[in-house]
Amino acid sequence: MQWDILIEDDAFLMYRELLVELREEAGMRELFPYFSHWTLRLSKDHQDVQAEEILIRPVADEEGFDVWSSSAPEHKSAFRTVDEAVRAALSLVGEL
Repeated sequence: MQWDILIEDDAFLMYRELLVELREEAGMRELFPYFSHWTLRLSKDHQDVQAEEILIRPVADEEGFDVWSSSAPEHKSAFRTVDEAVRAALSLVGEL
């Protein structure tokens, strides 16, 4: 339900393609997506303030997305395509 709400919300139009592709991945559907400070956050438990998250936001002044885990913010990486960003996010699911 939360995935559908965000996908249909025109306020997050720049994330729509990414959200659709993330939702199609079985490993991502179990996560709770939400936005904070225009950053997409994916969490197993959004009510636990100490829960690890996958964070995704547009690259400043470029195309693509930065993807990183809250447990390792120093490993933030930029990806030029939605497919690359989805693969990067999937690789981080095991860290949650």
